[in-house]
Amino acid sequence: MKYFILALLMFTFAAASQEVVQKRFSKRFIHLKIIQVETDSFETYNLTNENYIDMKLVCQGNRVFDDNPTAMIKLKNFYGEWARDFKIKNNQVCLDMGRFIETARVAVDERRPFEIVLDREKSEVTKIIYPDVDPLALDGDVRDLFPKQKGSYQQLKLTDIDIQLD
Repeated sequence: MKYFILALLMFTFAAASQEVVQKRFSKRFIHLKIIQVETDSFETYNLTNENYIDMKLVCQGNRVFDDNPTAMIKLKNFYGEWARDFKIKNNQVCLDMGRFIETARVAVDERRPFEIVLDREKSEVTKIIYPDVDPLALDGDVRDLFPKQKGSYQQLKLTDIDIQLD
């Protein structure tokens, strides 16, 4: 009888306490492919990745962000929530990137993206690869000057459109 009571007590204890296990994500680095950049208000810059999620580049000392002590990229996750701030160690990197965005933003697209690598553990930006665009160019691809729709930049062919005449 005492074994039955002991087993019942252990079963009750096991049912009352639950262990919560949180998944650890194995990827240490997050790779962003930024296909659209825009200047925003208050000296911030919008970065749009290939999934059309907007993020912000904020340089050091921005008054809107409470005079932030370091430059950062504010990451929005898949669910549209501000997930984390990834620090940029050198503010000059942020200022140079902002100047590049101001002068050559129309040329950044799916063919010539920014590539940014974020370290999940340290919450830092580890690498920024600029697109192959000359911000001082005097000539270039005319398609860069056409308005771009948010979404696909591919042009439709007449054979892809089904037209019915009555």
